[in-house]
Amino acid sequence: MPLSKKYFIFGVLLIASIIGISLYLYQSYYYPSTDDAYANADVVYISAQVPGQVRQVLVQDHQEVAQGALLFTLEAAPFTEAYNQAQAELLVAEEQLAAGRDAIQVAEATLTRDQANLTYQQKHYQRILHLVEHRFISEEEADAALENLKQAEASATRDQAALAQAKQNLNVQKAEVEAAAAKVESARINLSYTEVYAPVAGTVNGLTLRPGAVVTLGTDLFALIDTCHYWVDANFKETDLKRIHPGQSAVVVFDMYPEVKFKGQVESISGGSGAAFSLLPPENATGNWVKVTQRFPVRIKLPISALSVSYPIRVGASADVTINTKTN
Repeated sequence: MPLSKKYFIFGVLLIASIIGISLYLYQSYYYPSTDDAYANADVVYISAQVPGQVRQVLVQDHQEVAQGALLFTLEAAPFTEAYNQAQAELLVAEEQLAAGRDAIQVAEATLTRDQANLTYQQKHYQRILHLVEHRFISEEEADAALENLKQAEASATRDQAALAQAKQNLNVQKAEVEAAAAKVESARINLSYTEVYAPVAGTVNGLTLRPGAVVTLGTDLFALIDTCHYWVDANFKETDLKRIHPGQSAVVVFDMYPEVKFKGQVESISGGSGAAFSLLPPENATGNWVKVTQRFPVRIKLPISALSVSYPIRVGASADVTINTKTN
């Protein structure tokens, strides 16, 4: 082979290598990517808000349910009885309150009557004293008028005390009505808790609940994976973070759908590396320490679209993520 032809081939290969390396460096710089990425979603753990025995289970494991769908029910008889009892106690308290209001009206009427009598006896006694001074009547009649006045004063005093007691009783009865009403509301809420509904639209996972099982308050029974909000946690090298910002567009390819490209957007960047939050963080204060490039989680938001409906995303699925750092 002529020497000039060898130089030509070498030159072509050199130029191709330079172009390839340049393209690789350009791609790596402006389009950082990672295969250390996993799908994630909000997981709501379903539990009973009252203890009881399961009556019906209306869903199956891995079933998709709409928000507000009835998941399971508890035996309602004990809660219905408690609700009816609370309503009866409220009725009694309201009747006692009504009687207390009537007692106040009676006490006020009696006080008004006796105060009028007291006013009359006071004036009558003054007239009797005037007549006694002019000796028109005997002192015995003045003594009788004084006794009537004292009795009228005592009656008015008793009436005032009775009215004050009736008002105090009324305040107590009002408090009892409020307490009874609160008990009715609490019983009503507990009765409503015997029907457990889906707080979000999602997929049932880990369901082992069966009719007849006894559940306790606050115990996680199964999970509901929210299918309306997905994201990908992508772990990028710390050397790429200076070019990554929220709002930049991203392309996500899941291992389960290698031919499908999901469009995402950078939502946030973690304030610490994955190693910083591990149970056993690395101890670098040793003599044989080796520097390792750290990775930081970057959250990629995945909008719900027809694509994600045709190709359902599953929590924990592995993915490759590429970010376009030139978009923002």
